[in-house]
Amino acid sequence: MEKLYLITGDDLFEREKTVEKIKSAFGELVKGINFIVIDKDTINLLQGEVTTYPFGFDKKLIIVNIANKNQDTDDGASKNDWFDDELMENILNSIDMNVIVFNGNFQARSKIYKFVSKNGKCIDCNKPKNKKDIAPWVVDLVRKEQKTISNENASYIVHTCGADKMMLYNEIQKLEDFVGERKEITKKDIDEVGIRNLETIIFDLTDSLGARNVTNSIRVLEELLMQKEPIQKILIMIAKHFKSLLITKICMNENRDVANELNIKFPFIVNKYKEQARRFTREELENVLLDISELDVNSKIGKIDLKTGLEITLVKAM
Repeated sequence: MEKLYLITGDDLFEREKTVEKIKSAFGELVKGINFIVIDKDTINLLQGEVTTYPFGFDKKLIIVNIANKNQDTDDGASKNDWFDDELMENILNSIDMNVIVFNGNFQARSKIYKFVSKNGKCIDCNKPKNKKDIAPWVVDLVRKEQKTISNENASYIVHTCGADKMMLYNEIQKLEDFVGERKEITKKDIDEVGIRNLETIIFDLTDSLGARNVTNSIRVLEELLMQKEPIQKILIMIAKHFKSLLITKICMNENRDVANELNIKFPFIVNKYKEQARRFTREELENVLLDISELDVNSKIGKIDLKTGLEITLVKAM
């Protein structure tokens, strides 16, 4: 076991899991005695904890949880003024009586990353760049819980809930409780239990628009607005979706590969785009994008309220 760790990266789930592995490997832990947790509010206590022997134990585990926002500075240290030369010297001098774990999203150029890399072990926990890479992780996680889920439904839950592993883990826990003694998690289970991200709701909105269902379109729009996301972000995502539909429409008309043009790896998403694109003419899709662009400009100069304008634009799309 190393005496000094830095756990970094944007995958909070993997970081927390790594911390738990270190805690398990350490052995008996008595909080406040040989197990100390430091955060940004108690960081001033770190110097003292590093140099204080654990009462009744040979060594002490110190977990230092650092908020992610302050790490990305040019010199990697100006925001981490607590990590100074004195602390580094004390860490090295007391290395035999402590196991110290720094947990946060640190850049490789930062002083703390370089220090731990030289004297201990840095563990990078970064999210996969492609959502498709998350689906096998979902299958494996479900299997470890003595349940099963198909590859297609694993991809579907990633599409529905997003690629955040912590959120996916929580959703899978809820799904396992929901199915009870039943072995398999199905698409119906995911639809009934799972939360929906913005992308999924926008797919539903476009379905309603394509079906010319005014009432349901407004209902889904209200659901979108309840997601506590800035309405400007929602407008951008709707524009992005309709742009993808237009590209899909053109590809279908010209017998080009939709998946390649949109860089989409999940077949069921490609099929969903095709299904929706069939409900609109090319001219209708181009007009929606034009209307959204005009709405964006007019809302910024105060000519129209963005929410009202978005409702008008979507009704007009039908």
